[in-house]
Amino acid sequence: TGRAYFNVTQAGVFTITQTNLAGSATSPDFTVTQPLPAVATAEVTVLPRPGVPSLSLNLVESSQRVMEPGSSYHGRTFKRAWREGQDWHAYLGRAGVRFEGSGEALAGAGLVQLEAKNAEAGADWFLLSEVQASAVEGGRRFTYAFEVRLGSVMPGQPLVPESWARGRALTGPWRFRARVCDLTGVWSAWSSELPVQVVLPLVTRSETLQTLPPAGEEADWFTASEPRTFNLALWVP
Repeated sequence: TGRAYFNVTQAGVFTITQTNLAGSATSPDFTVTQPLPAVATAEVTVLPRPGVPSLSLNLVESSQRVMEPGSSYHGRTFKRAWREGQDWHAYLGRAGVRFEGSGEALAGAGLVQLEAKNAEAGADWFLLSEVQASAVEGGRRFTYAFEVRLGSVMPGQPLVPESWARGRALTGPWRFRARVCDLTGVWSAWSSELPVQVVLPLVTRSETLQTLPPAGEEADWFTASEPRTFNLALWVP
């Protein structure tokens, strides 16, 4: 919606037409009478052009539960994406980061693309995933969802992000955007970019260790050590 202010030097009936990338729209008529000059205002709302699909993109809080009976993490749930205040965070190299969205395509929605730009300096946009939209409301509107991994992991080491192992962890600000193609082959504009802070999947656990005298007669020859606390960095599964 835009508001225009302008000087009028003659009486008459006027309209304002506003144009942007979404299309154009014209305000209702308004009449300017004497005395002149006068200052007039008008508001115009530009709606998307009919027939051009559009969509929104959202990150949602997500987590995964480890279901590996032989693992010490079996049955525990670990987050994948979460919000801190107004900022989104997600783990590097962990599957299950979920994006969702919806939109409108009068001709029916087909393929939805999700692109990302990682934290590496000078990085270009790259295709992260593609899915088929799910039609709702008779096909005019649609929804979609992606579950993705942000960055790869080392072969044979599923907990170790590959970029970290190579000395250039792709942590920091990432950006995401999406677009949809309708069933006639018309692509929407890209959605608004979604910023996400990507961090290493590490947690810190404190362990306190102490050596104690042995049991039995030898105990008199030993004394207990002072307790020492260590902070251990562990990969989130």
